[in-house]
Parts: sequence; C-alpha cells; structure tokens
Amino acid sequence: MATNEVLLKDVKPLLRGFECQVIVLQRAEADPHFTRHGEAIYKYIVADKTGSIVLSIWGDRAKCIKSGDILRITGAEAKIRYGLLEMEALRASKVRRIGQDAMCFVEQPNYSEVTPQQLQEQYQQPLQPPRDPRDPAFSGHHHHHHHHPSISQQPPNSAPRLKYSNYPNDRPRRGGGFRGKARRIR
Repeated sequence: MATNEVLLKDVKPLLRGFECQVIVLQRAEADPHFTRHGEAIYKYIVADKTGSIVLSIWGDRAKCIKSGDILRITGAEAKIRYGLLEMEALRASKVRRIGQDAMCFVEQPNYSEVTPQQLQEQYQQPLQPPRDPRDPAFSGHHHHHHHHPSISQQPPNSAPRLKYSNYPNDRPRRGGGFRGKARRIR
C-alpha cells in the first residue's frame, strides 16, 4: 500500500497528489465535456469499500474505461464543484487499469451527492433515535406501562439510502453490491 494511498471516505476538498484504487460503477454522464482547448473530460462513478464518488478523467484515455474496471490512480486531486465533492485525474495523473470486477465496494454513501454536512447528519447518527416506551408520547397517555402493539417502528437496520438523481445511461445496482469474485461487505 503506497504511503499516500487514500480511501474515498478520507478524500477531502483540495487534497492533491494522492493515490487511490477504485472500481468503476458506471458513467456519471453519457457524454464527455470539452474544455475550451477541445480536451475531453469523462465522468464516472467509482467506488471502494468506503463509498463512491464522481471521478473526472481528462483526456481520451478515459474513452475506453468501462463498468467493472479496477483503476489505480496516482496524482489525483479532489475539489468541490457546485458544492459537491469530486475527484479528478488531470493530464499529469496516472490512470492504470489493474483488473476487472474482483473488488469489494459499497455504493453508499456517495460522497459526490451529499454535502459534507449532510453526510455527518445522515451517517454519523441514527436516522431517528428510538423512542423510549416509557415516554408518554410514545403510546398516548393511557398506556404508560405496556407497549402499544399498533406503533410501527422502523426495522433497526434500515440505513438511509440516497437516491441516484440523473444518471441516464445505466440504472445503479441496488444495494451495496459486489461484482465477480468480490465479496459483499457488511
């Protein structure tokens, strides 16, 4: 493991020159953008075992990247674009394809879809603190002592899920997912 290798959960705005290993989930946008000098920028959603992020890769080398490719990126940068975090592999960055499909990953949280503030709120603390059955508000004032069966509670492990908004070309896989020989992580 290289000394400056970073997991996606630790990617912070303005971090530069770091290395990471990710699996490509899908294109984030169907078509590349072009800079005013005519250089193509392709955007992908990539993931590792800590979450996913949008990765912009500069140059035509990105054309042949496809879902399931495992990439090692050296010299990556992170920046905030429209208030959300993105990772970039600029001209000077190295992008190597080191495999296909056999890598553990989770799709959530997607660090490019939520602001750092929202992340903290959604993933650092439970969605709703479980209410105490002794709390009078829990089951009305009449039944202080026994649990009212009609109160429905969320199942304990329903983690918050963020919706994919506008990725046109292929629907995200449901759940954390695993590909090929990669095992699902819980």
